[in-house]
Order: sequence, then structure tokens, then C-alpha cells
Amino acid sequence: MNDAIERVLALPDEPARRALLENLSNALTPTESSDLADALKAQADHYLRAELATAFQFAHLLLYWGELTHNPFHCALGLRAEANALSIGQGHYREALAKYNEAAAIYRNAGRTLDEAKAQIGKVWPLAGLGQYDEALACGEWIAGCWRRMRSGISWQILV
Repeated sequence: MNDAIERVLALPDEPARRALLENLSNALTPTESSDLADALKAQADHYLRAELATAFQFAHLLLYWGELTHNPFHCALGLRAEANALSIGQGHYREALAKYNEAAAIYRNAGRTLDEAKAQIGKVWPLAGLGQYDEALACGEWIAGCWRRMRSGISWQILV
């Protein structure tokens, strides 16, 4: 799997990366496909504060990967990556909220509470940035309730 992300990263531009993703979409196992999605999200997060355009490129590649694989969870991960870039990188809070909400709905409809909480946590900053403090607090309380119910000892660091 590391080979697949290394091959993607070695390519010079987005069209070449898209072409490689098209070739990989039928060649990888479901686990490898999810690993690639996670690696693309990690790249988007990595570039978030230093090279915003590159962060958006990786978010869009991840969304494209979701389309190619017909995997809604890859799409949701791409929505979260794009929302992070919109919110943290550009301060476009309303657009980011729409993306976070779309990702959260995908997870909620599939009963994936942990992933839904990861999408919801992204909403706290843009809600506060828009002055919607009560909604931000309610969102945080919902997330905290999820963790209490799960009783899993999950570190907050994995939520990003």
C-alpha cells in the first residue's frame, strides 16, 4: 500500500495523479483502498497550513478516489479534508459547515458514530467563528456524549 501512495506522490500534477488513481481503483483490495484514502487525507492535513492549494488538491483527489471506488466513506473523508481547508485555511466557515454536515450525514446513515463524531468535531471552530456559540457548545457536548457512551479511551488526537 505504501507503494501506491508513493506512486501518487511522485507524480508531478493532479491530472497524472487522477490517471494513476483510475488505474488503481480496480487493482487494490478494499483494505488497500481505505489505506490509500487515509494516506490522501493525511497529505491534505499535512499541507493545510503551509501550502493550502496542495491541501485542496489532495482533498479533491480523495473525493475523486471516493467516486472511483464508489465508497461513500472515502467521499466523506474527502469532504472532511476539503472542509478543513475551507475552515482552517481560508476562514470560509459556512462552506466548511456544509461539507462537515454532508460527511457527518454519510457516517450517521451508516451507523458509524465514531466517524460522525470526527466530522462533527470539525464544525466547532467554524460555528464559533460565525458567532454561533450555542451551536458550537451543543456540538461539543454531543461529541463528549459519544465518547462517554463508547467508553473506549480514544485519544482526542485521532479525531482530526
